[in-house]
Amino acid sequence: MRGSAAGGAEADPWVAAAGDLRRGALVVAATDTLVGLLADPFHPAAMARLVGIKQRPPGEAFPLIVPDGRLAAKLTGRWPAVAHRLAAAFWPGPLTLLVPAAPGLPPEIVGPEGRVAVRVPGAAPATRICAHFGGPLVATSANRRGRPAPRRVEDVEREVEAAVDRVVPGGTLAGGPSTIVACDEDGYRIIRPGLVSDEALRAALQ
Repeated sequence: MRGSAAGGAEADPWVAAAGDLRRGALVVAATDTLVGLLADPFHPAAMARLVGIKQRPPGEAFPLIVPDGRLAAKLTGRWPAVAHRLAAAFWPGPLTLLVPAAPGLPPEIVGPEGRVAVRVPGAAPATRICAHFGGPLVATSANRRGRPAPRRVEDVEREVEAAVDRVVPGGTLAGGPSTIVACDEDGYRIIRPGLVSDEALRAALQ
């Protein structure tokens, strides 16, 4: 499954990566904001491998990317009006929304407040992989805990690269992280500052 080769299905690395992910593979590919380590959140074996690579403590949830807002809404039991307006203004793009998680989601993607972090990325190859996959994907930075996040796919550590099944080349990062916003019925809270400013968020809700 590793890499990509000329001819056949491998001629389209996005289709091949989506197929690998359905089978429980781990894939490295650039989103618009980070070099991501991608996995199917509903595949237990894939998630167990991901936890081992990332060395995350229990209770620290993984964020998701989705191909569109319709699928994002299916991940929540309650889609606050604030979240709907911010998604309309900034998706696809570098805004991650923390919203109440739907019942039955895997524990690895549900935070301690019962929320799921989700966004629609704004650039290939992650957008293309996500669209071909047809569902949510974990997208966490492709580095081990305590190590710097790579800025290019080519900079992924050998230890991480050796532990995954496919590395999709290409992609241009936007120069910063997504802004993480917790959405409630009466407003929002910035959990992590990023490429979308507080001023832009306020303007979108006026």
